[in-house]
Order: sequence, then C-alpha cells, then structure tokens
Amino acid sequence: MFADAFGGVIRSTVAAQSHITSAKAGAQLERSQ
Repeated sequence: MFADAFGGVIRSTVAAQSHITSAKAGAQLERSQ
C-alpha cells in the first residue's frame, strides 16, 4: 500500500520533471532561432 503511493509520487514527479525539461528545451530552441 505504501509502496503504491510512493510509486505514484515518483511517477508524477518524473512526469513533471520531463515536462519542465521539454518546456525549457523548447524555449531555448525558440531563442536560438
């Protein structure tokens, strides 16, 4: 039960991190063009 909740937190954190990273990369691409 605790492991399921912990896994859910990790998954949402990873998803947020990848979203932030892709957003930063997109902003850098727009700036460099």
